[in-house]
Amino acid sequence: MSRRTLGVMRKLECVDLVERVTSYQEGSLDVATQSELTRHIGVCWACEYYLGQLGFTVQLLAQLPPEQQSEQLWSNLIGAYRTWALEVRT
Repeated sequence: MSRRTLGVMRKLECVDLVERVTSYQEGSLDVATQSELTRHIGVCWACEYYLGQLGFTVQLLAQLPPEQQSEQLWSNLIGAYRTWALEVRT
């Protein structure tokens, strides 16, 4: 699992998934990148967990009527994500 950056081969990292998560989930990446990320998720518990949490959040939000998606809700979600991200890094 590697890709070329500035002419140097490097191993795919979790940050690559985070930066491309929307495109990955929509299947809009090129085949090689999509495959690399899929392989990475298969061996990285943190990225697998991240995708699961993100998918769960999207499902919950989809159930809310738009008028209930307030600024406070978004603020709470962002706070919860930041807390989770710190826990995963430590």
